[in-house]
Amino acid sequence: MTPATLDHIIELTDQLSALERQALIEHLQAAAQERPLTDDEWDTVFDSVVSDIRLDQDFSDHRHDWYNDDGK
Repeated sequence: MTPATLDHIIELTDQLSALERQALIEHLQAAAQERPLTDDEWDTVFDSVVSDIRLDQDFSDHRHDWYNDDGK
């Protein structure tokens, strides 16, 4: 049997249903918890949860703009 390549695994993953992809994610998360992650693996996990969604120009990171309570 020929070993699977990453490109082949990605190609197969793209063919999975949403439920099958979720099951795969859960399997990989469980497998990752069986041993400590390396620094590179931690970086990959962190990068996977970083969003590239742009915030609206009107977004404010000031509490008083959201709650009008001067932080009290």
